[in-house]
Amino acid sequence: MNEEIKSDQWPHEWLDDLGNAEAERIQRVNQYPDVEPTPENAQAFIQAREEQITDYLIDKYVK
Repeated sequence: MNEEIKSDQWPHEWLDDLGNAEAERIQRVNQYPDVEPTPENAQAFIQAREEQITDYLIDKYVK
């Protein structure tokens, strides 16, 4: 996808344009939480993603 077009859209908009397998891969690789990445849920999405990434890093490097 064109990066310029993607940068003007919310994640849920450009993820909907991808196939299911590609969208799931992007969400997994980028540590997307189970919160929908919409403008209304932006704060909850960011907080859940930060917690998920923190947990991943602690598990990988501390434990």
